[in-house]
Amino acid sequence: MSWWGVRAAGITLLLIGCASAPPPETTSPADLDGALTSWLAGEDTSASRVARRVDPRPLRPLHIAQRETAPSPGRPIDVRFERAPLTSALLLLAAQADLGLVVGEGVEGSVSASLSRVPPLAAMRALAEAHGVELTFVGRTVIARAAGR
Repeated sequence: MSWWGVRAAGITLLLIGCASAPPPETTSPADLDGALTSWLAGEDTSASRVARRVDPRPLRPLHIAQRETAPSPGRPIDVRFERAPLTSALLLLAAQADLGLVVGEGVEGSVSASLSRVPPLAAMRALAEAHGVELTFVGRTVIARAAGR
């Protein structure tokens, strides 16, 4: 058989296969209304259905275990802040320590500090303590949140 013959046979099989597919099942609006009414009433209309009622209670907060060993403090740096936003200062120090930073609501204020030959992680901890911010380490990410939140 030639190349054109093989191609024509493949196209024919494809068209026959598509033409013989069964039509999709349709559901009338009345069937949907009845199913919705039954579901709202709490009736189990079919054992094969997976839908379940949603528990109205609020979800509990997810608590992630802290990393057992703190990340490397990083190479000592010299840095000076003059009325810099606290979040910007923490972000700069996290970047110097090669860490990610997530800042929660309520972390605000300005920073004026001059630090010499201090590891970035130690500087972050000092700024956090001075501003009442809690730092939590999860892997290579630091979560900064206002104390008590």
